[in-house]
Amino acid sequence: MRKFVYLMIFIILTATSFAVTLAKNEEFKKSGYTLKFLEVESYGGKNYAHVLVNGPDTPDTYYRILNGGSTVHRASDYDFLIINVESARSFEQTATLDMTLDTITSKGFSKTIDQTNNIDLKYYKILYKNSHYSSALEKYDYADVEIKQYTGASLDFKIRDDRVDIYTDEQTGDSISFETTEVAEQSVSTNYFFKISEPKKERFYLYQKKKFDSYWVIVDKIDVDKEEVTVIVKSQNNQIYKTELISKKYQKNTISLPNQEIVDFTIERVGAYPVSEVSVKTFVDLKIDLETYNTKQGFTQLRKGESITNDDVKLTLENFNAAAFPPKSLLVLELEGGKLYFDLLQNKNATYEDPVLGRTINIFVDRVDTYSPNWTADLKLEVHDPNIIQKEFNLKKGWNMVFVPLKSPKLTGCSFDYSKSFIYNFGKYSNPSEALKPFTGLWFKSDEDCKLKLTGYSSKESNKVSLVQGWNFLGVLSERTIGSFNSTCKLTKPPYYYNPETKKFVEASNFNPGLTYAVKVDSACDYDIG
Repeated sequence: MRKFVYLMIFIILTATSFAVTLAKNEEFKKSGYTLKFLEVESYGGKNYAHVLVNGPDTPDTYYRILNGGSTVHRASDYDFLIINVESARSFEQTATLDMTLDTITSKGFSKTIDQTNNIDLKYYKILYKNSHYSSALEKYDYADVEIKQYTGASLDFKIRDDRVDIYTDEQTGDSISFETTEVAEQSVSTNYFFKISEPKKERFYLYQKKKFDSYWVIVDKIDVDKEEVTVIVKSQNNQIYKTELISKKYQKNTISLPNQEIVDFTIERVGAYPVSEVSVKTFVDLKIDLETYNTKQGFTQLRKGESITNDDVKLTLENFNAAAFPPKSLLVLELEGGKLYFDLLQNKNATYEDPVLGRTINIFVDRVDTYSPNWTADLKLEVHDPNIIQKEFNLKKGWNMVFVPLKSPKLTGCSFDYSKSFIYNFGKYSNPSEALKPFTGLWFKSDEDCKLKLTGYSSKESNKVSLVQGWNFLGVLSERTIGSFNSTCKLTKPPYYYNPETKKFVEASNFNPGLTYAVKVDSACDYDIG
């Protein structure tokens, strides 16, 4: 019986294997490929080497390889790089790595199969059934084999002597070519070539690490038979280790991260291809989607040092405690009486009862994200005050006198601008700051007739106004007589109020709410405005 002789060499080692020792970020080149060692990671009591491979028509590819293990980088349909990690260790923050890089050109693999020996490609198995004898040719001219998928589906296939027969899986797109060298009575010798289909979505090999959005995705385990993979999602700053078992049985598999973002995985395909006559390389094609977090209504997303304000209450995101799990936000609440500090987890809140103004202040933390590149916290500040008071002043175009008789005052309307205002204090005029003090009188120039709105709080303490010797601006909360004023303070001149229509000062006989008065006293004193 004639044997078909091929000149093709099925596995060609194009370079002799040798080991090199690399320090962090060192690289070496071989057969047109560059291997760069990045770091050693210790996880679960084991060391993993992180490497970067690139070469002709091959983009940068990350691999995470177990100490003492190996991985195969598929450069093309037929070219493979085998990376063997002989030692991965870290000493005094200097990581070293011993490995060998073999370049293999895979043209095919040769095997004789019979009733006890088959070709196991993990995803496919080729089982020998029988041989057919041709009386005309006086030889066995073909063999019947069964090509069986891991799912249990199978079909009969003929591989013929001195011929090339190609099996194509219409569902996956894989193909297996058989070049048969000899059909014997109870066996068949063939060279088989495996062509893997194009990736469906993102293709991962075992221990491969790929960047996805602001995360790393690592495939830590692949079970072809069960169509299951174990996936690690890790932040770029190495804060998240989230491991989940993903199954093709479920249409959608989700991993919820501590920062309330969700990574959705869909297994498009689990497969394998041969790297030698006795071993295969497994892979998984994953569709990955990220459900980003959207700031909820009423919340504000802040970075470190940013603030939100409600009335006169200011809340500042001072820092983060990323060492805590889940991480915490370090907050500063600024009030009239000073600062308060809070250390809050996400989905937590704090309540503070203001003893000065009798109001309730609520702080809500919906999310603390120290996993994304830009650390943020989503916060809401609520101020509930039963003592809040609103007043309106009817202003005329031009200059007006306004007295602010409330604590934590805010002035709105009339296109109010502090730069167009002046306060009179100790005999001098000056522009007020936006943090207007209570019991302050000021001049304001309005561009039109309008209503000026004042919002503030009545004081739980005294409503006494401290006057200085000489002229002062004054207003009252309730009607007061001139006589009541002289009982505590001594006027040296009658009180006056300004009439914006006539643009003249008018002598007052009483103190009425809503007006602002200029009073001159002979010495410093305190007056209760009601």
